[in-house]
Amino acid sequence: MPDGGRHDYVTFGWIATIIGLLLFGALGQSYTTSKHQSSYYAQRCAQQYPDSPFAAASVHPFTGKPEAQPPDNGQNAQPDWCDLAAQQSVAEDTTGMHWASWAGVVFTVIGIFFIWRTLNANTAAVEQARTANDIAGRSNEAQLRAYLAVQSIEIIQTGSEWMPNIRIKFKNFGQTPAYDLTNICDYDFHDRKSGRKPRRQVRGARLLVGKMDLAPTQDMTSTLLISMGEWARRKPMLELNKNREIETDLYVFGKLHYRDAFSNKPNRWTEYRFRLDVDEDGVIDGEGFHLTQEGNESN
Repeated sequence: MPDGGRHDYVTFGWIATIIGLLLFGALGQSYTTSKHQSSYYAQRCAQQYPDSPFAAASVHPFTGKPEAQPPDNGQNAQPDWCDLAAQQSVAEDTTGMHWASWAGVVFTVIGIFFIWRTLNANTAAVEQARTANDIAGRSNEAQLRAYLAVQSIEIIQTGSEWMPNIRIKFKNFGQTPAYDLTNICDYDFHDRKSGRKPRRQVRGARLLVGKMDLAPTQDMTSTLLISMGEWARRKPMLELNKNREIETDLYVFGKLHYRDAFSNKPNRWTEYRFRLDVDEDGVIDGEGFHLTQEGNESN
């Protein structure tokens, strides 16, 4: 509802309520006035008519002058007429009071209705403002929070006397620091003919980074080492065999945990999963890994 509509509701509601209250006040005043008028009529009636207007009068047979005679009922007739006059006045006042009372009820009900509508409209406006504020807060957080993601994964030392290194490089792509960063990761040699699905659970506690902070645009690298014996056994399976087939895939996967500037505890995570792509040249240093269709999620 527009703001102008709410102001109109509350203005009309208060006006109607005030009119209703004034009419109720007029009702009480009219009732008090009618009581005073009844007393006034009785007093005026006694003062204006000291002799009964219904007293019997006779005419003298010789002089022709009227001669007053006591009425049959004395002064009892006069108060009856005065009471009738006062009752008539009260009846007239009562009729006006009746309509004033109904008008007051109607205006009061209308006023209460519009005030109720105004309160409902104001409550809805407060809820809308709160919702808009929440949306603005979430939008601001989404724009400024830290975003961690794996930038690249490569393997080196594949043909030397040193153990092969899998280097996992991740970066903060957000606008605020990432705090208390941990990186739990692992690798898996998956035999295509084994029938099992590639492993996704980390073996043991392979925590390569613990409780580190990462500033905006800053990157960091974690390194996984493959034993020489395992590499000597697995490397031929990663390359094309005599049938021009690859028997084994090398997967690297893990999960980054961190907290952003809007929380006091780790509330963000990035799950990643990559697979080594091997071409006809075999496994060489700097060989890149590529994202898989599954296992890459974040919040």
